[in-house]
Amino acid sequence: MAQRTHFAKSYLSMVETGKRPVPADVVASYEQVLGIPLVGSRRDPMRLAHEWLVTESPVATHTRSGRRVGASLASELERRVVELRHLDDVVSSRELLPAVSKELSDAKSLVRSASYSEMTGRRLFTAVGELAQLAGWIASDAGAYADAQRFYLSGVDAASETGGRVLAAQLLSSLSYQIATVGDPRDAALLARTAAVGATGATPVVRALLLERVAWASAKSRDVDGTWRALDEVDDAFEERGADEPEWVYWLDRGEIDVMAGRCMIGLGGPPTRNRC
Repeated sequence: MAQRTHFAKSYLSMVETGKRPVPADVVASYEQVLGIPLVGSRRDPMRLAHEWLVTESPVATHTRSGRRVGASLASELERRVVELRHLDDVVSSRELLPAVSKELSDAKSLVRSASYSEMTGRRLFTAVGELAQLAGWIASDAGAYADAQRFYLSGVDAASETGGRVLAAQLLSSLSYQIATVGDPRDAALLARTAAVGATGATPVVRALLLERVAWASAKSRDVDGTWRALDEVDDAFEERGADEPEWVYWLDRGEIDVMAGRCMIGLGGPPTRNRC
């Protein structure tokens, strides 16, 4: 974010951790980079995270009036998932994790106890899966790796309820990224490849994201050919991108792809050598 907004990294760190007030120009710069108005714009993001933690979720509000829930709750939960996902861009993982965990727990209780139509159920289970992916990502970033794995796998269960193979692949792929970083990279590579192959019907940018995780796990396991093959496939997939992409890949752009290629290159000790004639 410092690179994109041209503020000093140390200064933004103090702003995000509450050691400095949040000035309007920083908020405006963050909104421009993220492409969205910040929830509660012109407010301290740390305070916002705590407000999320203590505010009753729409799940609790709706279910208190009866066990039958409808499309309006599904829409509200979907909206909150998007807001929490973007909040992760500006609030530290340790501050945001309790809020996301609370939202996920409420949503899981809902799908177990309430009644709803088949269409509403599909939307609710999908929201649970997306919340689980977000909770897993945040927990992993905070160093809570066992909790992250539990979140990811619970999300796979939710996605499986609706036959959501692409979302399940995203969850497994996210777990592979963690395993590649703190576990056995060979297991991570196998899991990442399985997720990429199993993501039937994935859009181009989603395929690019899944293949990035294959490249990262391959680099961590010192599979040079596998790494560069996956990175080539990432480029090919991203070039086919269109407008019909899920919201959760909003952050993957050419710059992020180049960063991942650079990380893989560093992990392998440099770019591949070419035979000269």
